[in-house]
Amino acid sequence: MEMFLIIALQLLMEVWSYNIPNIKASPDVLTKSRSFNLTCESPADVTVIQCYFYANRQNENQVVRLSPCHLSLTGAEVLSWTGVKSPVSLDIGCYYTTDVRGVHKPSPHSPPATLTILNALKKPVISVKESAALLSIKCEIPASVRADFICNLYTEDGSLTHRSHSQKSQSRKHFCPFYLSPDEIFADEQTNNSRELSCDYVLNIKPAEMSPRSDTYTIRDVTKTPHRSADYTGVGLTVPLLSAALGICMCVIMGLICIHQCIHHSSPMMNNSSEDSVQSSEYPHMKVSPDVVRESNSVHLTCESPADVTVIQCYFYANGNKEKDIKVSPSCHLSLTGAEVLSWTGVKSPVSLDIGCYYTTDVRGVHKPSPHSPPATLTILSLPQAVLRASSSVITDTDTVQMDCMNRENQKMDTCFFTVDGMESNMKESRSCQLSLTGSDIIHWSGGQRSSVIITCFYSVYKSQVLISSPYSEPVTVAVWTVLHFCPFF
Repeated sequence: MEMFLIIALQLLMEVWSYNIPNIKASPDVLTKSRSFNLTCESPADVTVIQCYFYANRQNENQVVRLSPCHLSLTGAEVLSWTGVKSPVSLDIGCYYTTDVRGVHKPSPHSPPATLTILNALKKPVISVKESAALLSIKCEIPASVRADFICNLYTEDGSLTHRSHSQKSQSRKHFCPFYLSPDEIFADEQTNNSRELSCDYVLNIKPAEMSPRSDTYTIRDVTKTPHRSADYTGVGLTVPLLSAALGICMCVIMGLICIHQCIHHSSPMMNNSSEDSVQSSEYPHMKVSPDVVRESNSVHLTCESPADVTVIQCYFYANGNKEKDIKVSPSCHLSLTGAEVLSWTGVKSPVSLDIGCYYTTDVRGVHKPSPHSPPATLTILSLPQAVLRASSSVITDTDTVQMDCMNRENQKMDTCFFTVDGMESNMKESRSCQLSLTGSDIIHWSGGQRSSVIITCFYSVYKSQVLISSPYSEPVTVAVWTVLHFCPFF
């Protein structure tokens, strides 16, 4: 008897799982004017009468189609059907009916497929953080739903310079980062002292849909800008040079009588020049190695002083903030993680910072500060996004699903956290970054309200007693079907 029940239950589970349909949306991201196709796929040997499509588990607004189970709609028609406004992401599901002794018997429901509908693509906003060593360029995309974009960066002649994939900031905004050196932008010797940059983005579907071009941003090549100290001719003459020239002219005209006045007029320029040369030789040099790091990586900051200068201690600061949040080092060297730099400066990644420094020397018992160094740019990237893998997307309440939280860059992970249906208050923690649950466990975890749940994960890294968290993974849907237990009569 027990063996018979086990075999019957196993057969029932196999039949139940076998009859589950699969829904396909192609493409799964589109604008209101674009068309897409929905297909409710059933097993090949099942004779389907008709199919039912619904959105966000709302069965009252079903769309019915006779076999073959195919639906072709525009984004605008889907919005009208579901009664929502774009931009929006919808979970589309389906089931079918078969004829069982003259009765229309419904199949199990499919796991949902996500469909994202965007408004007409708007032009992005380009911003640039400039420094002598690195240009941190951001192409911000005005879209708040889940979608993949590719950004293009252009110069004023329309030529494509670089391409970048979109990321999500902690405020859930899409943007594409570009990190370029000025040499890459001004590589052509014939290039003017300025360049016009702009960007656009492409919705990653087939056929691709491109946004309008952003407004332009002008950057200037500081290496080709003449220095004031070199302007010895024309209107570029500086006041000290002009004063000296007048003094020399007066000396030539009036002869020896004006020698004293000549020397008097010329001496300010000579003194200033001498002082400038001394100041220039005392400038420290700021070194950042490496200049692009993750939050979990270490960066070395060094304030280099002239070899013949006896330094008491060095002072480091960020983004020109020379009066507060200064770090002091007698060795003129700092070793910090990216996370510690973010904590020090009070900003969030991804970000580019201008790090500067100066040092002090002893002049007759007084600590005399040096001139400030030219800034060096440090770019801090967030941790790689978490990636969630599930061994199965459809299980019964007695089956087990294995979930693995990982990342694509072999970033070391200390602890992983799994969430169900976005409930951060009910997270599961795993040091192995793996989670093995039965269908019943998942239903209990989600509060028992739904047979289909959305699971995400993220990981954390401890570095120098600082906890760093990664961006959330893309969601994974797991459908749990409850097996009906029958008691046979003999």
